[in-house]
Amino acid sequence: MASLYITKNGVSLGLKANRIYISKEGEETKEIPIHKVDRIIIFEGVKISSNLIQYAIENNIEINFLKGNGQYLGRISGGEYDRAEIVRKQILLTGDENFRVEMSKKIIKSKLSNQITILLRRKKIDESITKNIDLIKRMKENIENCKSVEEIMGHEGISAKEYFEGISKTINEEFAFDGRSKRPPKDMFNAMISMAYTLLFSEINSMAASKGLYVYAGFMHSDKKGHPSLISDFIEEWRSIICDSTVISIINKKWIKKEDFNFNEDGSVYLNQNGRKILVEHMTRKLNGEINYFGKSMTYREALSRQIDSFIDVLKNDNVSLYKVSNTR
Repeated sequence: MASLYITKNGVSLGLKANRIYISKEGEETKEIPIHKVDRIIIFEGVKISSNLIQYAIENNIEINFLKGNGQYLGRISGGEYDRAEIVRKQILLTGDENFRVEMSKKIIKSKLSNQITILLRRKKIDESITKNIDLIKRMKENIENCKSVEEIMGHEGISAKEYFEGISKTINEEFAFDGRSKRPPKDMFNAMISMAYTLLFSEINSMAASKGLYVYAGFMHSDKKGHPSLISDFIEEWRSIICDSTVISIINKKWIKKEDFNFNEDGSVYLNQNGRKILVEHMTRKLNGEINYFGKSMTYREALSRQIDSFIDVLKNDNVSLYKVSNTR
């Protein structure tokens, strides 16, 4: 089973004889057997027929909607599990301060470990990033003594600044950037990682919801109307090893060019249609690539699913130690 990404404006999706038909300006360009698809991700400007939506709901095929700039909008799904017991435990524990602190420690320490690994791989390009690595190591050590989520996130914020400074020093000069910029991204690198994070967010959101978790009740990120804060928690430790590493690889191997971006008068920078296509292709390849996860070889998608399962084990047993962090080497 696979995810179907539709990134081009003006494309229409329809359903005939158990096949998804992709067309533009009335001309059919491609058809895909619907049994090969378990998720559809469509960008702004794509039309989808009501009979395809109905079939997707009836057959547990999730449809995700993204803006043209990559911002996540929402999802349609009809096959979520009824797991009221898990949701009750989740709501109870995510309101418990000790649980929130201990889970946040595990995830942010894992995130910082992965950031250190990414920078260590790049140290031979610029030895000066050793100071960035050392500071992130100190922040990771400090986290163990934190008494609140806010304190943990303070150390995470300092580490993020050091991490992105180190990345900027070691990538193709044309893609160098001055810190993290989000809404909107102000340069090509930030445009790429912002969209990569959205694609990964959508992937994890689908998995968590399908397993019966209530995605709007997180333990680390604040509740925000319409925002799946639990997914913002889950994504943290995967950002660098899935998204950042993919973007760095695309840049280093010159698979993307300046012409694949839109530069706007307000200073914002976004991937254009061709740029989105390039990023989606490489993110899909990454998610289908293999990782050694606790001694077992599996795809990143499978590892993400196992990680969510371990969180469900935490809820069932009220035991944070059952959560398996995703450290790469």
